[in-house]
Amino acid sequence: MSGYLVGMGHIKAHSKSEAQSADPKSEAKTMAPEFLLPDLSGAEVALSDFRGKWVFINFWATWCGPCVMEMPMMNKLNKILEKENFKMLAINMEDIDPERIRKFVKNLKVDFHILLDRKSQVSAVYGIRSIPMTFMINPKGEVESIAEGMREWDDPKMVQYFRNLIKGKSDEKKAELSGK
Repeated sequence: MSGYLVGMGHIKAHSKSEAQSADPKSEAKTMAPEFLLPDLSGAEVALSDFRGKWVFINFWATWCGPCVMEMPMMNKLNKILEKENFKMLAINMEDIDPERIRKFVKNLKVDFHILLDRKSQVSAVYGIRSIPMTFMINPKGEVESIAEGMREWDDPKMVQYFRNLIKGKSDEKKAELSGK
């Protein structure tokens, strides 16, 4: 299969089109849209800066309860996987003062990379209609999986799912994860 769509308590094939889904030999995946966004320090960050790595992209907002709840779990996942060709990016979708966001994430004690999509342009390109929403991008820059809603990112089964992806072992049976 060409990837996974993680959501609603189950996993579905995620591919470029219906026709490709019907063809089990098709391995075509959707390229993740490129972006250039400032981080909390003002430095410009592009998705292509991380080509060759697995990139976890999470769209969130400070007012989103589930987003806030999952951030400490994302931080734990990041600490577990940061030495395994893995990069975590959290894209804030609010048009608020970056200093407020900086204080907010400092209070949550998260240390992964925070990017600012103040005009929600990148969010629109990625088709974000609800948050939190997370994309896993493979080293080639293709969308490998999508998770809608909050997840327990530090759950041992979830960690193993990511390790399997990173190591090139995609086993659907091990990826049976609930969307809590």
